[in-house]
Amino acid sequence: MSSNPYKSAVEHLQFDEAFDEQTIALMIDAAQRKKAIQPFRIPKSSWRYIAAAAVIVLLFIAVPLIKDPQNTNEITTAAAMTEAGYEITTAAAMTEAGYETTTVAAMTAAGYETTALTTQSADVYSPGTVIEDGTMYVSSTTSRLEPRSMNELVNVADNIFTGLCVSSEPVFQNDFLYTLSKVQVTAVFKGAFQVGDIVPVIEMGGRTTIGEYRKETTVEIKDFDHYDDSISADTKFVEGMDGYYPLKVDDNVLLFAGDTSGFLNDFTGPLYDSYGDYEGKMYFKNENVYARNTPSNTDQITFDDKSASISLDELKLLIEDSK
Repeated sequence: MSSNPYKSAVEHLQFDEAFDEQTIALMIDAAQRKKAIQPFRIPKSSWRYIAAAAVIVLLFIAVPLIKDPQNTNEITTAAAMTEAGYEITTAAAMTEAGYETTTVAAMTAAGYETTALTTQSADVYSPGTVIEDGTMYVSSTTSRLEPRSMNELVNVADNIFTGLCVSSEPVFQNDFLYTLSKVQVTAVFKGAFQVGDIVPVIEMGGRTTIGEYRKETTVEIKDFDHYDDSISADTKFVEGMDGYYPLKVDDNVLLFAGDTSGFLNDFTGPLYDSYGDYEGKMYFKNENVYARNTPSNTDQITFDDKSASISLDELKLLIEDSK
């Protein structure tokens, strides 16, 4: 093929007498100019790669701008307490590490006052295991919703009464430890019970021995794990929840109870539990006042000035107003 476009065009167009050499030259010149100024076009198949690259670049730019201001100004609760000279408790350390908060933290967030963050005491509850006076206390932590108010407890509870725990025994079911207690009614404020009735009450957790707990609950032991053989199987074992423990004999309580008949496989007849677990259980404090005990590392019942409490006269008014 000739490298001279003019000569090639002349050879191909010689059959057409309407085009002289000058006209052909002008046509070739115009075609070359048009080709020279034709804009660059990106193939359609390349656009998706360009778009992906643009998104990646934007992410590299945007992420530091979003993240850095938070990291720069963030002061954690644990850091603030350390700066103020407080010791960091296990609960604070778990919260700092991203674990779900305990009931104390949940109550604080919900507006309830707690002593765990305002007083420094060896009795302040922290989740875990404590061995005291030859007894192992284990308290599990749970993720709880906002605690019910006294008005809510009055409204949802079908039975409200005071009573004395006359018996208490551990019950195992589905690899969990429960406590089945019998409470003798001393006063009735709502419901069909009569003074002197014996009410069976089921609660999570309980009191047994290490050996019995190991035997009745299926715990898969990994190759790298083992039971602590230094702890005797006869060691007393007490399991609670969020620093609260089940009833024991001679406990004088105010219960907001509901019917849970059929829950225990080997128990026939009516069965009751307290609403919200420990929320619906208050202990005798003084005179005619009952209060929710403070969470503890052991099952000792203690109160403080900020414990939620109610007198029986106040309870009667709330019940009357709820009708």
